[in-house]
Amino acid sequence: FESVLHKYQAKFVLDCFSGIGTIHALPFKTIGVEIEPEWARLSSGNIVGDATMLPFVESSFDAICTSPTYGNRMADSHNAKDNSTRNTYTHKLGRKLNKGNRGCLQWGKDYKKIHKKAWQECYRVLKEGGILILNFKNHIRKGLEGDGFSWHVKTLIDYGFKLREVL
Repeated sequence: FESVLHKYQAKFVLDCFSGIGTIHALPFKTIGVEIEPEWARLSSGNIVGDATMLPFVESSFDAICTSPTYGNRMADSHNAKDNSTRNTYTHKLGRKLNKGNRGCLQWGKDYKKIHKKAWQECYRVLKEGGILILNFKNHIRKGLEGDGFSWHVKTLIDYGFKLREVL
């Protein structure tokens, strides 16, 4: 991400799905928005908030660099009856996710609805000529690869973003 942000001369970068705040390792002024207080507290650059209602004025950021949840098995909240562990958001936190957390959504209608709101907010707070860097990969379910990446790209374009490159 760093070289792309330099290329577009970004100075102030938002991660609207910041999780534990890895965005803050970049050598830019950064702010992360995270809905889970435990994760937001892991970095002084994070605030507790919701990507669908960003607490910033219009055109606040030069860049947005983010990785939304994938709508995959990390969204499961299965309670094992044995001592096995699960690699899910719920199990990592040790409790149910907060209302509004996209981490509990499997790929589908509700996932898309929430992310549309988040992308609208991103468009609102990004400066004209700014860049959004999306880190997202498709996932496999029942042997079939979902096409979430193309959906996100199309949705972002529908909201006014321009596709500059895919890496």
